[in-house]
Amino acid sequence: MTEGREAYGSGTSKDAGYCEVGETWGYFMESVLFKDRYGGGLPTFGTSFWFYPQIFRYLYERGMTCSELFRALTSKVTSRDDLQDALVTLYPNRESTINQVFIRYSR
Repeated sequence: MTEGREAYGSGTSKDAGYCEVGETWGYFMESVLFKDRYGGGLPTFGTSFWFYPQIFRYLYERGMTCSELFRALTSKVTSRDDLQDALVTLYPNRESTINQVFIRYSR
């Protein structure tokens, strides 16, 4: 369902967290796969929306692998806060970095 003719809506409607988590991952992976295929720097696809693929990019650039990040994407992660909690639970040694990026890219 579109909200105000915007495919992703405003991020305030019911269940927007599902969209936020899914599209954050999707745009991040698009950037990684583009870089792997064509070389050069990591592109910044999807950064003009209300969700932030930059969250995964930030963590990736600080040494987390795509597989490590993907481990947090379980069926229980249905919002930005859930994602942050899942990452901290999985990687307590990186809690400071994880919390830092979620503060940096807060709405």
